[in-house]
Amino acid sequence: MALTDKQNAKVSAFAATALEPGEQIVAVLGLAMTGPSIMMVALISSWLMFIQKRWAVVLTDRRVLVIRLKTTLTGYPPKNVDGAYPRASVKATFNHGAITGKLVLQAPGREPMSLSVPRIYESGAEQVATALA
Repeated sequence: MALTDKQNAKVSAFAATALEPGEQIVAVLGLAMTGPSIMMVALISSWLMFIQKRWAVVLTDRRVLVIRLKTTLTGYPPKNVDGAYPRASVKATFNHGAITGKLVLQAPGREPMSLSVPRIYESGAEQVATALA
């Protein structure tokens, strides 16, 4: 099982506890980050990674769930649901980058959330952005 599959499975299992009756998961982005970019962390100081925040995005047939992830030595298990928004009210754009992609989520009542997406998770970000476009 690939690293992305394991992370997506953890996030999906966590999100399943927050689903409404009959709600189905459509797409999962298992890992994205806010804060200093991966390149900045690599070039300046690895201490910068401690101010990065890690997120997951789960798209269902009704809602978009934004999940905060914990940072541990063994991975990034889900911590809590930070926001749940009606699917029709959330807009998303995704751009590929050289090292990381950029997914921007615009949810009602929230500042646009700009997420850096590692290359191995870009397929999940594309699915989320395509479904919300």
